[in-house]
Amino acid sequence: MSEFAQIDGYVADTAYPSKFHQSFQAPWIDAVLAMRGIVPPRAEGDAFTLVDLGCGDAIGLTLAAASHPQGRFIGVDAIPDHIARGQAVIDGIGLDNIELICGGFADIVHRADASADYVTAQGVLAWVSADNRAAMLDLARDWLKPCGAFCVGYNAYPGWNAIAPMQALVRAIALEKQGNSTQRFTAAVDHARRTGAVQDGIWDWLDELREGIAENYFAHEYLNAHWQPCWSGDVITAMGDRGLAYVGQAGNQRLRDDFCYTHDWRAALADFNSVAAREIAADLLTECWFRRDVYLKMPALGFDGDEQSAYRMGSRWALSLGVEADMAMTSPTLSGEMNFDNAAARAILSTLGNGPMQLSDIGAQSDISAVDLLNTIDALFVANRVVPVDAAVAHEVSGRVNRWLADNDIRINGRATPNGAVMA
Repeated sequence: MSEFAQIDGYVADTAYPSKFHQSFQAPWIDAVLAMRGIVPPRAEGDAFTLVDLGCGDAIGLTLAAASHPQGRFIGVDAIPDHIARGQAVIDGIGLDNIELICGGFADIVHRADASADYVTAQGVLAWVSADNRAAMLDLARDWLKPCGAFCVGYNAYPGWNAIAPMQALVRAIALEKQGNSTQRFTAAVDHARRTGAVQDGIWDWLDELREGIAENYFAHEYLNAHWQPCWSGDVITAMGDRGLAYVGQAGNQRLRDDFCYTHDWRAALADFNSVAAREIAADLLTECWFRRDVYLKMPALGFDGDEQSAYRMGSRWALSLGVEADMAMTSPTLSGEMNFDNAAARAILSTLGNGPMQLSDIGAQSDISAVDLLNTIDALFVANRVVPVDAAVAHEVSGRVNRWLADNDIRINGRATPNGAVMA
């Protein structure tokens, strides 16, 4: 059995593709917290610190740094090639508010100084060893300030139950193939498919997924020695043991229970006393395969009286990528189709067609009540028609990073803007 380069069992012989994740941006996390009555770690325009654990080549983090000059950004990754690639981009652009650290989570515990308003970790928890998982969660706890937010994305059960056997077979075959991890993955999939041991529907799913995605992504996804989707209750319990309380989901499909769950689901979930049990049950009902959990380092601060409404009316929004004026005013949700065809939705979408704006300004222009605007912005958020952003800053810097990446043929699914980094 031959081996390819790994770091604690994680694929390290090829680079993970450059990726941008909208729901791990500070304005998005703030919006999720405010929806649930929790005061976010910062006010719009304030200085803040965001630490990204498992940042890959950090180009997505670089877009955020270029869009938020008032922010301080720290990226951590164990693969030297990732850090070298990211540092070359940072140096080329000339950014001075982002720092990259190369090292395993357990190796950098001394850097965690309770200075972060946000810690993020996308696509790490379910791909690394148990020791590294624990070290990563410890870092999140130790790097965050009180009232700081942790957003973590991970593969979850039960959604991966049908796919896990394919991963186990493909990895076992890949270890006996030759070449780099990407070549081994391709050869292993072809070999496993020929055996007929995996259901055809799984291959159909994988074939569709592979269209338009760099092949080295799949080696990183499926060939890690410690690949293991998580039960949400275990993650919630582990974070609770560290003093971080579960807040909710950051993914569009589960932002608001009354928009995303059936009446029967909500009634069933109300019977659970523990958050861990409730979330496992919710994952079973929705056949969840990926979660984006948001946690808050205790103690949490809640809004008083009318503060929540005032804060949320002051929030700023932009149209999501690809939204057009003539799109249907409906959207599929986990519980069926949601219809948001009302005056408030039309006013919001029409106004945001001219650029980002605060809800309060939309209300002043349209004479629509705050209650209607807030309910409708939540529906549009669930439907992925709008995205939370910040006040405009850094016009020159955000434009420079986009031009530099384009001139150097570095492709990523995001871009920097004066209002924050967004999908592209």
